[in-house]
Amino acid sequence: MITTPILHIIFYLAVLFMPAGTTKFTISSGFESGMTWVHQTDGWHAATQAGRDSGIWTGSGLSVFVKKSSGTSETDMSRFLAVDTGADQVRQVSVGGRPVGISSTKSTITFSQETGGIFAKPVIITYSAD
Repeated sequence: MITTPILHIIFYLAVLFMPAGTTKFTISSGFESGMTWVHQTDGWHAATQAGRDSGIWTGSGLSVFVKKSSGTSETDMSRFLAVDTGADQVRQVSVGGRPVGISSTKSTITFSQETGGIFAKPVIITYSAD
């Protein structure tokens, strides 16, 4: 059985759908509320709500890399999600074979799915640009 890396999926989707110029984003509701990423020159520095360092996160293609003092780990996102693109735009994302609903406001992005999906309890990301 493969464990679904939910934080990696949230990070990947947040970076994919955030507007250019975003410098910080936080999971404000849903899975791991309070997890925050701050943009730095070498990637996104992550920390928990309690302030625990969670490494530098980057994405390339369909992979997420997390660099910590113990080394760098890579998660191949193609095992967990599918991104359908067309005309240089993302048209549909699915996780676990279920479509992900994506909605946004000026400062939030919400990921949701029907019952049984990892986003059955919606995850709300709050983002900002400094």
